[in-house]
Amino acid sequence: MGCRQGMTLEERQRDVGMLHAGMTSRAVARHFNRHESTNSLHRNRLMETGRVNDRPRSGRPRKTTSREDRHITTLSRRNRFMSSGKIPRDLMNTTGTRVCLRTVRNRLRAARLKACRPYVGIPLTHRHRQERLQWVRGHRPWTRRQWNNVLFTNRGLMYPSRIAGFECGVDGVRGSTQTTLSNEIDTEVAV
Repeated sequence: MGCRQGMTLEERQRDVGMLHAGMTSRAVARHFNRHESTNSLHRNRLMETGRVNDRPRSGRPRKTTSREDRHITTLSRRNRFMSSGKIPRDLMNTTGTRVCLRTVRNRLRAARLKACRPYVGIPLTHRHRQERLQWVRGHRPWTRRQWNNVLFTNRGLMYPSRIAGFECGVDGVRGSTQTTLSNEIDTEVAV
């Protein structure tokens, strides 16, 4: 059995209540999918302290309150593109609490909020989309052999020329030489 998270306060109270109602320790442990020793720990804690709450633990106190945690998550949800570096400044201005960047990121991760970056790209108009769709439909019947002559680069579509040392883009221009493809034969035309 893998590592499990601790029982909630409500589950502990139900655990002790089932034991007081007369259920066996084994049946209660099976109900909560826990070891039997967990029941005896809860029963002993109830007898010692009068409740089943967790005892105070040592450790570093939290820098932010639950209200400030909600403020951090609300800021992030309202402005999805706000960087985590700006949130501590805003929190300092509104609540007066200084927190580091790591704390903000931990609170956002606990709230299951991930980084959201604005789209960086070419905004395509309706006309652009129509032209792209038309191009795709025009090249749909191409064979693998024809596609092997096409080279996709960050400068656009390239057709390697049959003439050594020349290549052309979508518009057919590279440098001061224009190359056109027709019937698998390339002709060079000076510009």
